[in-house]
Amino acid sequence: MVSAIAALIVGAGLRLWFYLLNDSFWRDETMLLLNVAKKSFWGLIGPLEYAQGCPIPVLWLYHSFYLLGLGGELPMRAMSLAASILSLFLFYRLARLAQVHEKGILFSTWLLALSPGAILFAAQAKPYALDLLIACGFLYVAAPWLIASNASKRNTLLFWYGGVAPWFSFPAIFVAGGVVGGLLLNARRRGIRPALILLSVVVLSFSLEYLVVIRHGLSSRGYVSFLDGGSPDGLLLGTMIPLLAYNPFLVSLKEYPLFFNALWVMVVNLTIVGMWEAGRKYGLAWVAVLISPLLIALMASALKQYPIYPRCYLFATPGLYLLIGYAVGYLFKIIPWPKLVNTSIILVLFLCFISFINNIGMPMAGVREGLRFIINNQQKDDIVACDVYALPTVTYYQLIRPDNAAALHCNVGNLDKFAWGRRNPHRIKYEEIVPLIPQVGRIWCIAEADGYTREKDRGVLGYWQELTKYLNLERHLRASFISGRVEVKGFSRRNRE
Repeated sequence: MVSAIAALIVGAGLRLWFYLLNDSFWRDETMLLLNVAKKSFWGLIGPLEYAQGCPIPVLWLYHSFYLLGLGGELPMRAMSLAASILSLFLFYRLARLAQVHEKGILFSTWLLALSPGAILFAAQAKPYALDLLIACGFLYVAAPWLIASNASKRNTLLFWYGGVAPWFSFPAIFVAGGVVGGLLLNARRRGIRPALILLSVVVLSFSLEYLVVIRHGLSSRGYVSFLDGGSPDGLLLGTMIPLLAYNPFLVSLKEYPLFFNALWVMVVNLTIVGMWEAGRKYGLAWVAVLISPLLIALMASALKQYPIYPRCYLFATPGLYLLIGYAVGYLFKIIPWPKLVNTSIILVLFLCFISFINNIGMPMAGVREGLRFIINNQQKDDIVACDVYALPTVTYYQLIRPDNAAALHCNVGNLDKFAWGRRNPHRIKYEEIVPLIPQVGRIWCIAEADGYTREKDRGVLGYWQELTKYLNLERHLRASFISGRVEVKGFSRRNRE
């Protein structure tokens, strides 16, 4: 109990710490928040701009905050913080309910508590942390039907949850599919009626949600990646996605094939051992509930219906972590050297903590700090131009007006037609942007780094690099501000001549 309580306290503390770092918004957040700011409650039910999709209750919560003047970083990220902390506590309760071995419970809980990705999404104004919470809740209400001998068939919570969950988390449909499959496999013990009732409720709820919300987001297919099941790299990525979902920075290990392949082999073997142990103790139905959500989602991705981005797979990791917990418990029972197992577990957790410290444990300057630099150095009639990655964040900050950002003369109107959801930023040529840049006056160019929001040493988009090189030939470079997430360059009013 002491170790478990320590894991929960440390995990909650790290999430709160990262939340209170109060990083600048970045494009993945502000592309969604611009919809929240510019649309009404009714308008948020329809199609969203910038190729975005989000459950309606989350959109309405964000819109309420915005109307109350709480559009800043901390209020808009509070829901994610609460969901991430609650999911950690609920996962621990789930592991105990699922009767995982004590050592397996501690390892899985500590792994979730220290996972950099889970901590990261606790401070993002996006619904990914809610996906994790909804998935933990689904498994928690389903577990008594599959592993307990005295589960009451009169317990209707599972059916209510199955109807409501898809409205708060799009990928909850995959978890629901796994639970329905498990109930069907368990029909000999419980009868087929629970599976049919849950299936009917989920299909009705999801069909209504599809007609009202999800079908509007299908236009974003051209801007997302899908699983390439025909290539070894695609299958490897599909296998590693649950792990990457909680630690997106592990993808950097692909530069070191030996370590990456060793990690892949370890995850696969632990999952297989966990499936065998869970099946031996509780039957095939429970194994199906834990692993099927991931398999269904990967199948949907292969059919180009669901993105392959690791952050979209947070819902699959509770089942995977339970399987790893079963595997760790089994290893403690069969390996005669418990100190070796303990040492290996401590090493894995230590590496998770080091990864957190190196990658997301410190604040990083973003678009907010870039705008502050411009405000502190601007002169009258200066023009601010931004790339399509920084565009949503610059526009949103002008709406919520931090540090007098609304007073900046931002040349964003003409650039908006190149924004994500209208054009693929990687296909934009700098010659298309040159005519939009004012020919006279001092210009500030602000660009957000390409790639993931907290990756280090990432450059800006290629067309923006070419554009600043062009401006540097025509004007004098006056001032600059560059961090891992933003680049600001100021150019003189007149041509060099």
